[in-house]
Amino acid sequence: MEKPEGLSPELAEQMARAEELAADADLLRAFDAASRDETAWRKAEESPEEFLRGFGVSIPEELQVKFVLNPSGYPAPDFEYWTIRFTRCRTYWVKKKNAPGYEQQTICFGFEFVPAHISPIG
Repeated sequence: MEKPEGLSPELAEQMARAEELAADADLLRAFDAASRDETAWRKAEESPEEFLRGFGVSIPEELQVKFVLNPSGYPAPDFEYWTIRFTRCRTYWVKKKNAPGYEQQTICFGFEFVPAHISPIG
């Protein structure tokens, strides 16, 4: 992989590892399982690394993974050198609470990789 312009060698290496991990079939299987089951999702949110280990996925210590329900604020409010995000959104028609008829509701599940330790641009 070519080093992205403006990233330190350390951040470029972290990004390459995150891209490699993002293509891992076991990781994608874990995300699919979590986004289809409320109990699994809660476990993934509470302890992402432990949840992923159950699917044979190990997160390198220089990366951080988060499971996020209804992610918002893209781009993130804090500056990030790079982020890899996956989302799966579902839209449902539900009965309105205090009025006749139905309305659309969308629920999004997502997870993201970010560098665990940020070093200066170099």
